[in-house]
Amino acid sequence: MPLTSNGERLYPSEAYVELSGEQRKAGMLSTSDMVAVDRAMRIQLGL
Repeated sequence: MPLTSNGERLYPSEAYVELSGEQRKAGMLSTSDMVAVDRAMRIQLGL
């Protein structure tokens, strides 16, 4: 997942994440990364 410390502007396709106690901005994810995130969210939510 690409991360940047430049968090001045947050676009709808981005999200803030915390990395080592610092706020970063996460950008576009690949399809395989999205599948992994989806799987992890379903497990966490019990879906």
